[in-house]
Amino acid sequence: MTAILADPPRRANWLPDPRLGGNAPFIVFDDADLDIAVAGAMVARMRNMGEACTAANRFFVHRAGADEFAARLAERMGALTVGPGTEPDVDVGTLIDQGGRGEVQELVAEAVARGAQVLVGGQAPDGPGYFYPPTVLANVDAGSRLSHTEIFGPIAAILTFDDEDEILRAGSHDRRIHPP
Repeated sequence: MTAILADPPRRANWLPDPRLGGNAPFIVFDDADLDIAVAGAMVARMRNMGEACTAANRFFVHRAGADEFAARLAERMGALTVGPGTEPDVDVGTLIDQGGRGEVQELVAEAVARGAQVLVGGQAPDGPGYFYPPTVLANVDAGSRLSHTEIFGPIAAILTFDDEDEILRAGSHDRRIHPP
């Protein structure tokens, strides 16, 4: 890379991808302290209201604790206040634009059509602005777009696993890097 950057003609034809994000997995094993895991999940997912390329997108939770984790995360996400970011006590503001909100809605709708269960949120509200409520989806199918797409919105997609080998394969898979 140093040779490319040092040579102006080669540098002109080289466009690095400065994105640091992807499809970050958040993994919760069967022996996890769920209070700590949920607190960590809130920080990992809701950084900049979920519109950060470094935010966790997929929550892989061991099947033994998945229902409890999902319920606790849904309770925390559902308690967040949605509204204009200029108002006091608002936790989640508007998404970037209509296209961004439409993409989030499409990802959620496709996941639900494939069997995901909406625990909280899941539908854009009526009215002005590009608001989308914090949403938790349980039982997300590994083949859904939501499980392989960078999500720019307040959506937590929960997938389950049974053993470490399974999660290592799934957590490393990102269609942006590894085509299906």
